[in-house]
Amino acid sequence: MRDYRIIGKKVIREDGREKATGALKYMGDLKPEHMLYAKLLFPPSSRGLIKKIDVSEALQCPGVIDVVTASDVPGQNVHGLIFKDQKVFCEDRYNYSGDVIAAVVAVTKEAAECGLAKIRLEVEELEPISEACDALKPDAPQIHPGGNLAAHHEAFNGDTKKAFQDADVVIEHIFKTQYQEHGYLEPENGMARPLKDGGVEVFCACQNCHRCVRDLQVILNLPAEKIIVHSTPIGGGFGGKDDLLLQGILAVCALKCGQPVHIDLTREESFIIGPKRMPMEICMKMAADKDGRFLANEVHVLAACGAYASYGPAILDFSLEHALGTYYFPNIAITGDAAYTNQYLVGAFRGFGNNQMNFALESMIDMMAEKLNMDPIQLRVKNMVNANERYSFGHENKRSNASMEMMAQLEKSSLWKDRSQFKKASDRPWLKRGVGIAYGMQGMGLGNHVRPDASSCTLELKDDGILYVYTSNEDMGQGSITTLKMIAAEAMGMGLDFVRVINGISSVTPDSGPITASRTTYISGRAIVDCAKQLKDEIYHFFGLNMENTSVKPTGIDRYTWQEIACQMPAALRRKTCRTEFPYEAVDIDIGLHEFYSHVAEVAGVEVNLLTGETKLLKVEMITSAGTVINPLGLEGQCEGGAVMSEGYALFENFKTGTRNFQTYLMPVMKDMPDIHVSAIETAEEDGPFGAKGVGEVVSVPGTAAIVNAIYDATGVRFTEIPVTAQKVLMAL
Repeated sequence: MRDYRIIGKKVIREDGREKATGALKYMGDLKPEHMLYAKLLFPPSSRGLIKKIDVSEALQCPGVIDVVTASDVPGQNVHGLIFKDQKVFCEDRYNYSGDVIAAVVAVTKEAAECGLAKIRLEVEELEPISEACDALKPDAPQIHPGGNLAAHHEAFNGDTKKAFQDADVVIEHIFKTQYQEHGYLEPENGMARPLKDGGVEVFCACQNCHRCVRDLQVILNLPAEKIIVHSTPIGGGFGGKDDLLLQGILAVCALKCGQPVHIDLTREESFIIGPKRMPMEICMKMAADKDGRFLANEVHVLAACGAYASYGPAILDFSLEHALGTYYFPNIAITGDAAYTNQYLVGAFRGFGNNQMNFALESMIDMMAEKLNMDPIQLRVKNMVNANERYSFGHENKRSNASMEMMAQLEKSSLWKDRSQFKKASDRPWLKRGVGIAYGMQGMGLGNHVRPDASSCTLELKDDGILYVYTSNEDMGQGSITTLKMIAAEAMGMGLDFVRVINGISSVTPDSGPITASRTTYISGRAIVDCAKQLKDEIYHFFGLNMENTSVKPTGIDRYTWQEIACQMPAALRRKTCRTEFPYEAVDIDIGLHEFYSHVAEVAGVEVNLLTGETKLLKVEMITSAGTVINPLGLEGQCEGGAVMSEGYALFENFKTGTRNFQTYLMPVMKDMPDIHVSAIETAEEDGPFGAKGVGEVVSVPGTAAIVNAIYDATGVRFTEIPVTAQKVLMAL
């Protein structure tokens, strides 16, 4: 690895101090003069027909300014990430309890709540469809005109039937995963205000401000230049703020009332309206020969898509792509269906369907190792796809993923190597310890079904010698702004103090794409590096400098300071915009594929109380391969967060009907945090910025399987349904 000046150094996050002290102003803190407050009317059940909305009494409440409904939408009353199938305000029907029927706008929150209570709503409640299997029955009522099948994906290769006949070992199991709440600290909120030119300015945390503008153009019937969206700061997202939940409502209310309008959801309202992790039922059948060589994998997924498409079809697609992990199966039959239901909205969530599939796959591989009486690490190593080999779907692994090196390091990790001592260290006979492993890979970017997957950035050297980086990429807590700042400083040869990042404002930043799919470091970082090269070339040319013989210092180039360079160069030469696209190999297959992947190997140590059934995660060792590490502090934070998120998913998080707050929805808290050790294998990605790839999502993927495998090691009981709660453990024992 090169000895970089900034890359690879521990840099405190750009917004860390403000967030830690509470000084940072989020969207819910914005309170302009003459601001109004809106409260939302949700339906009384999860499916029904709207017969009548009587707002006359609500309008008589003191302080109520207006009640906004579907009839007030100036453009098309629709939005959606893949299909435009969701209403801003419901018209004649509603499909889940988080649909919005009306918004009461008033001078105070209390007045808005009073008006909300006075709305007379007449509905005809219909029998809801709660389960995906019921939604696909021939006689099931249709949630959408096209039917209840939201998506179907499939891929076949070889002859699985013959492979199963010839195999020495065949295992088959059904795995079930649950709804999971994002649990971000900041509930959905925001503010919109009308502009003098007839446009609107929206302040609402989201993960793609330019996509919000495009959706609002349709909803408001306005040109893009009359819509400004501020999408940052974000108090946590994990994919849950990718959907257009409040922006359309805020904008319509502000334009109709002619004043700024504010919405700040309570936690209970956030739980109702916010998207959840997609629940899946995964049937997996796997075959191997007596030497441990995988022969076939047959997978079928039935997923609950929720009331609207959101990202559901893409989540199913991504899950199926990862059904084979980093392993080669010569014979495959991969199919999946996602069905609309009247349960919760299902959307993007860290891991994007891979968490569910990895739990099934890595559990199966451990079971296969036991059947074959093989070491689970050696079984994985024997079947891994190496660089320049092809995956089972037919696309080539062109990049070295360091998988062999990662597994060798996993084998040498203290928790795995000394697992016998770890298991004996329990000080009570009813406290049984176990150690489990799992391996995860995660495709970076939106995949070859979404082209072009591109990012744009603008670099501008201002008169004071400060470099401004303009990117629409939001920072939802992962530290992406610090990462992009470090990349820009390294690419220019500048000190960090000379770089500023402006992000998440649609009117001043180019479209960098969504902050999702572990794409920001790679593709936006590449755009910044390319843009910096153009800007430096311009400086060399203007001053007649030879690149080979010119010294670049943190304070300037050659004998010129950055400020002197800026003062002498024309402004037009000091501003560069660059656009970069993900590369993709053309593979003719129904399932979307990725050009390259990030990888994580994880070992987990647990302690199970045989008297109470409670499982404690005591220790985690995580080995990552995500290219060059830009900021080690950022990597550690991502890994720790991913490990704890996996812990909650594996052991107790389970969103059910009636869940309204964190008193009944249990998430890991500080006392649940295990001892976490993080290490990185820095195999540089040749096209990445300074060799970097994304790591934000993959670190949340293998933890669940590692924990469940460890529970089996401790108790001898295999669980194929999560969360593995204390009650389930007691019943199984």
